[in-house]
Amino acid sequence: MLSATEGSVVAETIGIVTYSVHHHHPAAVPETGQIVVGKIPDRPHHFVERIQIEQMARWSDPQQPVAVVTGMRGVGKSHVAAAYARARITDGCPLVAWVNAETADSTLADLVRVAERLAIADPHGDSTRSVERLRDHLASREDAALIVLDNATDPNRIRALLPGVGPARIVITSVDRSFLHLGVAVDVDTYQPDQSIRFLDATTGLDDDAGAAAVAGELGHLPLALSVAAATISPHTGQNLTYSAYLRRLRERPLPATLERHAGQDYPHSVVASILLSVDTVEGVPGGNAIPDNAIRRILGLFAMLSSDGVDRSLLAGLTAVGSSGSHPETEPGADDESVIDAAVGRIVAGSLLSWSLSGEVLIMHRLVARILRERARSSVDTGANRQAVDSLVTTAIGVVERAVVGPDDAWSRRQFGSHVVAQIESVFATGLIDSDADADTRERAARLYARAVLHFIETADGARGIPLAHRAQEATVYLLGADHPDALMARNHLAAAYSSADKMPEAVALLEATLADRERILGAEHPDTLISRNNLAAAYESAGRVMEAIALHRAALAESERILGPDHPNTLSVRNNLASAYGAAGRLPEAIALFKSVVAESERVLGAEHPYTLSSRNNLASTYESAGRLPAAIDLFAATLADRERILGVDHPGTLISRNNLASAYRTAERWSEAIALLETTVAEGERLLGAEHPFTLSSRNNLASAYQSAGRIGEAITFYESTLADRTRIFGSDHPSTLVARNNLASAYGSAGRGPEAIDLFEATLADRERVLGADHPHTLSSRNNLASAYESAGRRSEAIDLFERTLADSDRILGPDHPDTLIVRNNLASVHESAGRVGEAVELFDIAVRDSARIHGAEHPITAATRERFEAAQRRLDPQRQQDPQRQGEGRAP
Repeated sequence: MLSATEGSVVAETIGIVTYSVHHHHPAAVPETGQIVVGKIPDRPHHFVERIQIEQMARWSDPQQPVAVVTGMRGVGKSHVAAAYARARITDGCPLVAWVNAETADSTLADLVRVAERLAIADPHGDSTRSVERLRDHLASREDAALIVLDNATDPNRIRALLPGVGPARIVITSVDRSFLHLGVAVDVDTYQPDQSIRFLDATTGLDDDAGAAAVAGELGHLPLALSVAAATISPHTGQNLTYSAYLRRLRERPLPATLERHAGQDYPHSVVASILLSVDTVEGVPGGNAIPDNAIRRILGLFAMLSSDGVDRSLLAGLTAVGSSGSHPETEPGADDESVIDAAVGRIVAGSLLSWSLSGEVLIMHRLVARILRERARSSVDTGANRQAVDSLVTTAIGVVERAVVGPDDAWSRRQFGSHVVAQIESVFATGLIDSDADADTRERAARLYARAVLHFIETADGARGIPLAHRAQEATVYLLGADHPDALMARNHLAAAYSSADKMPEAVALLEATLADRERILGAEHPDTLISRNNLAAAYESAGRVMEAIALHRAALAESERILGPDHPNTLSVRNNLASAYGAAGRLPEAIALFKSVVAESERVLGAEHPYTLSSRNNLASTYESAGRLPAAIDLFAATLADRERILGVDHPGTLISRNNLASAYRTAERWSEAIALLETTVAEGERLLGAEHPFTLSSRNNLASAYQSAGRIGEAITFYESTLADRTRIFGSDHPSTLVARNNLASAYGSAGRGPEAIDLFEATLADRERVLGADHPHTLSSRNNLASAYESAGRRSEAIDLFERTLADSDRILGPDHPDTLIVRNNLASVHESAGRVGEAVELFDIAVRDSARIHGAEHPITAATRERFEAAQRRLDPQRQQDPQRQGEGRAP
């Protein structure tokens, strides 16, 4: 009875656009000592100690682990929370983290960073699972911790993140008072009059309490407004302003039209005027040769477009290399450019329009300041002037962020910085200044920048953030460029890729089908993007188990690619490789082998023998040799590819680990148990050392080692490994993840081998039910579960149930996979076997006869499966012969027609 375990060889599909990305993440090592994460604001000059800080310092009720800091905009809620966080750092709190909770994406991104620093992040890269693991960690940890959720906007989203129990303290800052039901209220109001006077006198150096009181009263004692007012009055500006002179300017400062409409509703007129006066001062003070006239204006405009969570100082390095139109000059910025930026930033910080984070690496602009700067630019459009001010903000921001984008080769190693860049891209779009009135070049650059953000999350396997971002990117691209623009079609392709990377194949297939139809209609059947769509849809069909459709589409794509691009084009080689893979998946092994041989030969000639594509093609050819029973050829080629990868890529490269795993699989198939087990034990150890014990590749290697133990008869060790792998996959990926279902299937198989039939049946039944629910009734894995459950029924003597299930599975396999698919042959062979054991020898002989001929035609006459099936056929014939002699009416049974 054939009910094999699942998931051994790692095949390497060479795609034009990658869908399933195999990530080999560095092993996470828990940090020792205090851990501080996030952009905690630094202590401002002349900081006013607030009573709320003392209130939080006395906060110790274990039944109330959450504090909610509320108040109107500009009262200093974040500074109160930051002061408490800095105090906890000084006190030695083991973990202090600052999270921008303004949006769902920024919340996820910052909490994932905390999980990564604690070495508890999801090894598969999924943000949602990482945050869930962090929440569970905070609930169970013994050491103290402080998590600040700054500028929170959604109580329901935040409630789901709270640990509920444990020693961790959570501080939430928000203008939304509906958060108050989550914890202890800490209300932050404006300064008291005496605080305002002391702050202004200390900051400006003036000794005029009455004048300070007048200015503070005009500004409503709002800390943000007082800070920018003090910076404007400060003698460092060279204006020598008195309080009364400042008041005159404040009252006379006109507001742009858009700000006139908002002032008095969202914030007082005087507050807006105070910020604009500070902007006027910072932009207008002569800077000599150190600061060009427009440098400060451009930096202010840049921060008005970027994330309110803060901007890494390194992003500013590209500012002077980006022209005022957002273009990229040929020369890179030099040392003088850095000094210009430093001088300009220093001036802006002195004007209280920017502040530094505690680490000194991130610059932060208050949301209100950024909004006012954007409205100032927008007002030139609303009053009928040209778009120059708005366009300058947009193109400068796009140019700077374009230079900071992380490429695919570094996506995982620089994932934190890449996530920071994605936050900047999202912020640029969130301003609403990129609209349909922008010029075509700006709109296209913006759309492609959004596409790069989506690809970053696909490359880091972060479906939790990638899918929502891909939806937003597609909507924005259609709005900017139109539904039929090539970039809009590519945005839909990226959305499909995001779904595929999260194993959501029905959604991916539907999107890819629509994209192919639109590309054929708009671009034509021969356009390179259309060829890419055909390849991608075919690959998605194969991943979804629709192998026959995949082959038909791959063949069409290959013919078109050879005719349009030429037989030697890299994309043509990729399509040819993928067609060979589909042939192998369909059991058409001679065709797969012939095509893989062609791909290897062409790759060696065109790309070179040591090119990564060539090595992957050789791996795939070796895998197909193994499937075809040509084990000596498979082992030789796997061994040669492993040696080449160790020499070219290094012993620790992910491709080398794959080759080692696959050679071990071939050893196991060849029943060279000791060699297979030794190599797999090494692979597991290397996976744990390089990638971490919870990495998907490490878990797969442990699964394969368990399978080798099972094949070698070391069933106790096999069950131990299978049980631990299932527990880990359930905890890490969830109970419905395809890899978890594979682990459950394999454990059930091991229970059956150990004679634990009832447990095997229970587990097979549960796995089948879950696969039908999660993957669908027609998915290949679901068909495999039916076959395995039927085999378990047969082993338990429940033959009628086994026959019924095998017959239904055979009919479905014929319909879905085709009569020549290896899995269809296995089911037919198993149905014949159970007929024989039930005494229905005539039916068994007929089925074995068909199975032998099909196996010989597909696998070859000498293939191990063909030989085993022939042996069963001949044994059944010998049993049938005495029955024929006793019953002449049965003498024709079992004969080939």
